[in-house]
Amino acid sequence: MLTKIKIQLPDMLNAVLALDSSALDIDQVENLIKFCPTKEEMETLRNYNEDKEMLGKCEQFFLELMKVPRVESKLRVFSFTITFF
Repeated sequence: MLTKIKIQLPDMLNAVLALDSSALDIDQVENLIKFCPTKEEMETLRNYNEDKEMLGKCEQFFLELMKVPRVESKLRVFSFTITFF
């Protein structure tokens, strides 16, 4: 899934925060919704105290996504906005 998103992670997060449909299309947003970290995964990552660079790409991606407040809700609103506006 991560290979299908062709923009850098910081740019993607900014696009999500700004609801910028020029940066992400509906398929990419829907994929992000599907692969949002679960509450358990987020808790595990919050409790991880080792070097973050030792984590895999997926876990690092989750860490970045967790910086967006209410990320799954925001992505659902983003999806709705792209679909209907």
